[in-house]
Amino acid sequence: MRETGRAWKAELLKMRHSGCYSMHIAGAVLPAVAFLCYYASSNWSVILQVSGFFEAVGIAFPVVISILCAKSVAVEEVGHFQTFLGTTTRRAYAFLAKWMALLILAFFAVFGAVGILAAGEWSFLKNTEIPPVVYAVSALLLWAGSIPLYAEHLFLNLRFSRAVSMGAAVTESLVSALFLTGLGDGIWQFVPAAFSARGSMTYVTVALYPEADVYTKAQLWQSAVTGGLIGAAVCVIIMVWFHFYEGRHCDD
Repeated sequence: MRETGRAWKAELLKMRHSGCYSMHIAGAVLPAVAFLCYYASSNWSVILQVSGFFEAVGIAFPVVISILCAKSVAVEEVGHFQTFLGTTTRRAYAFLAKWMALLILAFFAVFGAVGILAAGEWSFLKNTEIPPVVYAVSALLLWAGSIPLYAEHLFLNLRFSRAVSMGAAVTESLVSALFLTGLGDGIWQFVPAAFSARGSMTYVTVALYPEADVYTKAQLWQSAVTGGLIGAAVCVIIMVWFHFYEGRHCDD
């Protein structure tokens, strides 16, 4: 664990020079402010405002994650992956440290964005109907859904290139948007790209609509378990693959 901690701290230092910090800060502030400005001149109900924000962020997640992973991997390309692969006794520690660093930054960015949205709804738009716990749990689901996506796009950037990762990300964003409709009923929990948007939307529906039937509530928790198991399986498979990783040519 000490070695993982040192590698994680090293990743945070390297990210200072990759633009990841500024992108996470911008990702926390700009969407929340933009949505609040739009909602100030719209006639949307507060429930639609909040669910719309989580859906939009969830749809954008794959593309944003692809860009962040590409920037993080680009730092390693400068040294032809020698520093990345040669500074830990176990290969998995290097990948785990990079993955953890990105997830921690994402955690603060997501909760920062949701915190700004909640503060704006309460103080600026005077919408106080939604309890703080709904914002908090929705933010947690939004972030949790991104965990396998970070692993996936680190894999795509390390094994192939940023172009392959971005192509996959655009497809995933389209799938995430489609699965917010009836097309995703019963299957969204098997597709990691849909976890964030559809998961947070389903929770908001269950939490804020008292008339939501028992089946919908049960389905939410069953989907959470199914999605968690699938996400964990994806992460484990990628970690096993990285154990045999030897780098790649550093050109797209």
